[in-house]
Amino acid sequence: MEAIKSHKIIVYKCIVLLFMFVFPFLPTFSEMTPLGMKVLGIFIGTIFGWITIDLLWPSLIGIVALGMSGIYDSLEACFSACFGTQTSLLILGSLFVCALVAATDLSAWIVRFLMSLRVAKKYPFVMVFFIFIAAWIVATLSHCIVAGVLVLGIYRSLAKEAHIPAQDPVNSYMLVGITLGCMFGDLTFPFRPIAYAILNVYTAFAGTEISFGGYILTCLPFLAFMLAAYTFVGKLLKVNISFLQELSANSVKPDISKKQRWTLIFLTLMLASMMIPSLTSTSTSPVFVAINAVGLGGITVIWMVIMMLWEVDGEPLMNLQSLSKNFEWGVYLCVCFLIPLANAISNDACGISATLSGTLSPILSSMPPMLFLVSIIVLSVILTNVLNNMIVAMLFITLLFSLPECMENLNTIATVLSIMLASYVACATPAASPLNAFMYGQRDLVSFKNQILQGVKTCLLLTLLIICIFYPFASLVFHV
Repeated sequence: MEAIKSHKIIVYKCIVLLFMFVFPFLPTFSEMTPLGMKVLGIFIGTIFGWITIDLLWPSLIGIVALGMSGIYDSLEACFSACFGTQTSLLILGSLFVCALVAATDLSAWIVRFLMSLRVAKKYPFVMVFFIFIAAWIVATLSHCIVAGVLVLGIYRSLAKEAHIPAQDPVNSYMLVGITLGCMFGDLTFPFRPIAYAILNVYTAFAGTEISFGGYILTCLPFLAFMLAAYTFVGKLLKVNISFLQELSANSVKPDISKKQRWTLIFLTLMLASMMIPSLTSTSTSPVFVAINAVGLGGITVIWMVIMMLWEVDGEPLMNLQSLSKNFEWGVYLCVCFLIPLANAISNDACGISATLSGTLSPILSSMPPMLFLVSIIVLSVILTNVLNNMIVAMLFITLLFSLPECMENLNTIATVLSIMLASYVACATPAASPLNAFMYGQRDLVSFKNQILQGVKTCLLLTLLIICIFYPFASLVFHV
């Protein structure tokens, strides 16, 4: 059996190499350029490798292939784009902090504390909803990947304590819900960098801004509603979460050790400090200017240094050497590589965006307004599961203004916000986002089949909610 598995891995690796280094020699099509064929081959090969092998090897060979593709001047420049950014520092620090949480058993304490709550004992699905909301709040305060890694650690402790079988469907249900909560963190407030960048596309075409108050009034409650609907559908479909009630039955409020207390304090302070850049980006105060210059990655590393200096019971709270054995190298390389790869895909020199636009425009331009609305939302959901979320949102908002005849009798702002939400329903494939690739990588918890089935069903549910509930609601709020 081991020999068969080993031979399969060799075949899978050969397929990855064929996509990355042979696919580019195929003839170009539509608006695709030779450079675009190279980037597309790397993208397909990497996704295939993540699904069939692991996160580590495909990411490493992908970095080398991207460095040789011509999208960067040299392999050194590609390495700099992967590992010399704020994001790479953020992920590095976050994964070490998560290793510290695991080493101090803080996640187990959090689980026991949650299970001791009265609501967990009486209403287990309310407890599930709280876990998803916790992911959303942490992602809003910091970063979606940080939130995903932390909340997944809490769920892992739950699953371990309840002896949930490996690859049980309930694991996919929980991981998709956590992913959604984390992804929604990017859209909670209009001043969040990604949300603000997408809204600026509308501003550039329309010449006016979408009011922050109107955005918060429509999007904030609907994001919470989508998480609640996802939780409720799990109850309707009788997802087996009885383990929560069983864990809660005899739970009492746990004691917290000194190391756990200090880890929790520093973790809270780190997450709170990560919100400062998004709230003070226009401040001229020297303090806030300095913090913004440091960035999220710098803030994370500063807290690492503080925890390395802070001693508890005569030992540093954070010891990198002892924590390195729990460091997720596959996750680190995957995320560091996927962001420059996404930037390469959206590069005009590749022709990938132009190919999509050129293919979709003739189809969409002949549709009546309501069919156009449904189609553009559905396409946003489909494409966001294989392309960068922000790029998909920007692409379709740009298409809106290039097809004014299709926008008759449609509310423009409501349509823009619907596309924005649809572009973050990214939970069906490992290519949907770096966070989703990380979730797919949890092979001891989920199978590829269960994860993709849960993701597809979730995309269908949320697409219906956006079309049938959010668009009419947003049309009322932004009625002009």
